[in-house]
Amino acid sequence: MSWSAQTGFSLNGNATVLQGFCDHDDSVGVGSAVPARLNLLRSQALRLMGATHRRFSHNPPDSALPPIMSRIGVVTMSENRDYGLDRYLPFVTAFARRDRNEASVAWWSVCNEVECFATRNSTPASIVEAFHDADPSRLVGANVFPVPNSQQAMFDSLQIQGLSHQKQEIFDQFHAKYPDKPMAASESSSCLSQLSEPAVNKSAGVFWDNFNQPCGIQDFLKSGNLSWSAGVAGVWSERRACVPHPRPGPPRRAVPPLARRMPLAQVPSPPPCPLS
Repeated sequence: MSWSAQTGFSLNGNATVLQGFCDHDDSVGVGSAVPARLNLLRSQALRLMGATHRRFSHNPPDSALPPIMSRIGVVTMSENRDYGLDRYLPFVTAFARRDRNEASVAWWSVCNEVECFATRNSTPASIVEAFHDADPSRLVGANVFPVPNSQQAMFDSLQIQGLSHQKQEIFDQFHAKYPDKPMAASESSSCLSQLSEPAVNKSAGVFWDNFNQPCGIQDFLKSGNLSWSAGVAGVWSERRACVPHPRPGPPRRAVPPLARRMPLAQVPSPPPCPLS
């Protein structure tokens, strides 16, 4: 696996679109005590919908999940939860040591959104180092909101820039400032649903309304379809009903199985997302 600021993500030498989902390590009816069989079912459903990536939000996944992802051919962003205190750093290293031999792990994540700017005694650079103490072979990013220049140390420390709920112009600004840093849309709304919130204005392409900016389908697709972006790596939620249209430019292959592929049910492919 490799990352490029010009072509995004590559697997086995093939430029590959990251097209995936975010989800929490829980499920309806069972809370956080998710049986391995249910994790398998959800993971197979994700793969059937055309997903090539899964972001484990916002904490290290259940130990059953990385092997499942490796078997079905889905790469992952594995995320640290504890942030801001030096005493957490050994746990970050232990997390990376546990999962570093899984073929599905594509990148590590330092933190999520507001946690990335905790004003305590550990730093983004120290967490990147803690990951690399166990696994120097993979790059480290994070899922962040853009912030004022006073938080420059965060962005300077990351090897991959993940952005949360941002439109194309923000991606363009970051790419201009960090032309040598790979980027991905690490968290996005689905545009068709956001945690079951009702539609706000369907005719305007706004399907939800909360503390995040309203999401229009056009903006959502643009942020992940930039030729130099790795793709839309984390869409909320798994209730997605369509798959993105192919991006312009040379074709990129879907992620092939990384190991033995589990049998998948034969179901029709989902329709493409509407563009208007």
